[in-house]
Amino acid sequence: FTLFRCIVSKECTDHKGRPIFALVGAFHGWGYAFVYCLIDLLMTFGLFNVIVAIFIESVLAKAKTNEALLKKKRLADERFFAENMSCLVAEVLDVIHAKEGRHRAASSLYASVDALVESSADLLITPEVMNQVRSRPRAVE
Repeated sequence: FTLFRCIVSKECTDHKGRPIFALVGAFHGWGYAFVYCLIDLLMTFGLFNVIVAIFIESVLAKAKTNEALLKKKRLADERFFAENMSCLVAEVLDVIHAKEGRHRAASSLYASVDALVESSADLLITPEVMNQVRSRPRAVE
């Protein structure tokens, strides 16, 4: 019962109220009291470490799940995808036309999706073109 009281409630006294560490040190030597203190310290910090690790792991798992759900929802939104893809294709076409010397704004050049698809049917998109597209703020959005 005394060991249970000492570990659970940190009340390390005997039935007369004397500290157990002092009694163990007086009767059996300070080596045993030191070993007991060391084990108690390691168990306390070890248990605390496990509890904190479980808490942090559950928080990170929830954050990852939430992020995955948001990404899935965003990718499932067809209108969002269509608008962003048409914007990206327009930016690619602008870069290619600027390279060829035709400077026109994407909004006036591609009034409809059909015109955009028709303009992009036979394009050669090189890594250089994609690097230029990535440098544009509108394409990064």
